[in-house]
Amino acid sequence: MLSLMFGVWVCRCAAQLFYLKAPLLHRAMILKTLFLIITILLISTPSAHGQSGSLDLTFAQTGIGLSNNVFTLAIQPDGKILAGGAFLSYNGTSRQRLARLNTDGTLDNTFAQTGSGINAGVRAVLLQSDGKILVGGDFTAYNGITCNYVTRLNADGTLDASFTPTGTGVNSTVYDFSVLNDGRILLIGSFTSYNGTNRSRILRLNADGTLDATFNQTGTGINNDIYSISVQPDGKILIGGNFTDYNGIQRNNIARLNADGTLDNSFSQTGTGLNNQVFTIAIQQDGKILAGGSFSGYNGTAQNSIVRLNSDGTLDQTFSQTGIGLNNPVRRRGIIVLKDGKILIGGDFTAYNGITQNSLARLNSNAN
Repeated sequence: MLSLMFGVWVCRCAAQLFYLKAPLLHRAMILKTLFLIITILLISTPSAHGQSGSLDLTFAQTGIGLSNNVFTLAIQPDGKILAGGAFLSYNGTSRQRLARLNTDGTLDNTFAQTGSGINAGVRAVLLQSDGKILVGGDFTAYNGITCNYVTRLNADGTLDASFTPTGTGVNSTVYDFSVLNDGRILLIGSFTSYNGTNRSRILRLNADGTLDATFNQTGTGINNDIYSISVQPDGKILIGGNFTDYNGIQRNNIARLNADGTLDNSFSQTGTGLNNQVFTIAIQQDGKILAGGSFSGYNGTAQNSIVRLNSDGTLDQTFSQTGIGLNNPVRRRGIIVLKDGKILIGGDFTAYNGITQNSLARLNSNAN
């Protein structure tokens, strides 16, 4: 218990130090980054298992560390950590928005960008089974070579020349992606087309980066941004975001698609569904679906920032927040289901049902 309290205190002090100095726009990213780093330490560090919630002091940055916000993290099988964001350096060494750290938090110099690196923010990083690295975000070039919003790197950080999107590729930000078992890649974001072909906020690429025409939405597809994606074992695709419909059919902020991109009508919202944005989705082993975001209700039932749905999209009444629940949003990639069924959440909140929980909390499987 003392180690847990100490860990929370250290993290809280760190959060306050950087949070209070940051512009308002960047604060959510700082909170999300702290959650992701703490989660990595809890899950992947052997010494952390004996003292759940305590801070791993062996993970120490050298000097000032990264120079700006981290938006996304990924862990390699060897324990090294890929970080993407808005930063330009690590302790004075140039790292343009993407860097790899060793397991102790020091910079991995074997992962070296060539030239000017990535020219704008990195929103998503995903490690493929072959060691290559998918990168998505706001950028349009890597070392002066056109790479519109998505690219793939080799394990050493150089550009993968075998990944060649056709023409101009996607036309706006990529927020996340998922690699399927056959190597094809699902992309989500704010884009509306791929090289002039209509693809509203979600599309599928072949392994070489070309458009997979067999994944084709019906009609106009999703009407606004998608922030989160999770693929079920049966191949169906859960998406969350800021949308309200799929080709005119009401789907408020969460929907499920069939493997070919068409709407799955067996996942049907009751009434009005969620009343605000979904930033993150996680699937439990039993098939139930956790969603986090800025919403406050599901079809008129209070559900503050986190909710659990049954596999058919209806509200899971067994997941019941005590009192008012969270007082602020759960952010992107801010839900992780642990092996024991408990749920880690991260975001902008400072309390759960009036009890202080600054940016990071763990819930029991029934939300209490």
